[in-house]
Amino acid sequence: MGAYTVYLFVRTNADREPAAVTERRLQALQALRDELVRVGVRVTPLPGHADLDVEITNVFGTGDHSADAQRVLIVRISVGDERLDFVCSDGLGRVSAEQHAAKRILVWLDSLSHPHWGEAYIPRELTTQLMTDS
Repeated sequence: MGAYTVYLFVRTNADREPAAVTERRLQALQALRDELVRVGVRVTPLPGHADLDVEITNVFGTGDHSADAQRVLIVRISVGDERLDFVCSDGLGRVSAEQHAAKRILVWLDSLSHPHWGEAYIPRELTTQLMTDS
């Protein structure tokens, strides 16, 4: 797996959405950026100069500001004409939604470098040969 670069962004509409919604998205953007950098992915501020575009489309919260508050993060990744939306949440083991998202993004990036990208693929290490008695 090589060094990858992502363009990470969020769209906001300050005229139509409450400030709290914009703030949640921007906080998630910063946390996801930090997590991607931690796992070795470069983050660029320039669209078109990345292996993958990553957009935080929404962040939902329980509205509870306690330590047990749960958030759901919706992320869209795209490369070329391919797009995939996925959902991550704060969850088991106190792993944040951003940590879940960074892991999924890293797997997607790794699949881009695979020669069989776009095809069903099972790594050789996970395959076996069946022997039959003739």
